[in-house]
Amino acid sequence: MQTVSYYNSPIGKILLASNEQGLIGLWLDTDRYYGDNLDKEYSEGGNKYLASAKKWLDIYFQGKEPDFTPQLHLIGTDFQKRVSTSLKIYV
Repeated sequence: MQTVSYYNSPIGKILLASNEQGLIGLWLDTDRYYGDNLDKEYSEGGNKYLASAKKWLDIYFQGKEPDFTPQLHLIGTDFQKRVSTSLKIYV
């Protein structure tokens, strides 16, 4: 199940998305492909991956360099999956 949450940043509202394995997406509300890899059904809320991403963003927007990387789950778009399979590179 995918979970989404919003983060109000100095550069605009950011949509964060995760699943049970990590952060799967981050979009500004003006992004061309806003939420492009979200399932049709998802829940709004929080979890440890979204909390970690928000903490990272808090540190970053304070002008500091975060000393950690939130857990990521790189899933790719349908196109990226087709290309990576044909090139024998796996996402």
